[in-house]
Amino acid sequence: MLANELYAELTSERWTDPAQELCECGERAVVPPPAPKADAPPKKPVMDLVVLIDGSDSIEEGHWKPLLDWVWSFLSKFETSEELKNKYDGTSTMIIVQYSTAPSYVEHHAMLSELESLKAKLNSMIQMAQGTETFHALQFIMSEQGPLEQLHKQQIFGAVDNFVESLLVITNGRARDEITMDSEAILSEVHERFENVVVVGMGSELAGNDQQIRDIASEKCGQELVFKVDHVTLL
Repeated sequence: MLANELYAELTSERWTDPAQELCECGERAVVPPPAPKADAPPKKPVMDLVVLIDGSDSIEEGHWKPLLDWVWSFLSKFETSEELKNKYDGTSTMIIVQYSTAPSYVEHHAMLSELESLKAKLNSMIQMAQGTETFHALQFIMSEQGPLEQLHKQQIFGAVDNFVESLLVITNGRARDEITMDSEAILSEVHERFENVVVVGMGSELAGNDQQIRDIASEKCGQELVFKVDHVTLL
């Protein structure tokens, strides 16, 4: 019954198409078309940055806190940089992973828009002080149990069309598991996945034998993304 009433009401002569309305003088009124809807601004890309920190016993206990302070000074640039805020979405995430001897890892993360919350977690991070198993750590961060996959599941990452992943490796000396792991396959996967792989190599061991960290780093514009310092205090 109600449907019939609505139909009758809408088809009665009292309802007309606005485009067909006549003005009082009998001339057809000109009804401007509706303004086109403004396109939504393009969504900013998401950038997830993994910082892989060597927590091995090759770093003296008194130098662990200065290393963490340096890491925070690096990350805080993302928090204060208007250029980065304008370029990347606020859901971009900074992920800190301390590694030493597998399979133990310490991981914390925070979105770019909430980066200050990462500072306290970083300052309270206890050094693992075991071996330097860098290739195990690289494999871990790309695994199903790693922080990236877990983060993407939480974010329903499939809904994001434009994203980049970058990796910063901070290591004191050479990795001890290059031969025991399938290092070539791991590095191939690392370089395929991450937009940039930057390596900060610390310690005199790398002064004359840095091929390993150069293999880990990716190239950009023909230049390897490798930075070396003789000691953690020189960061």
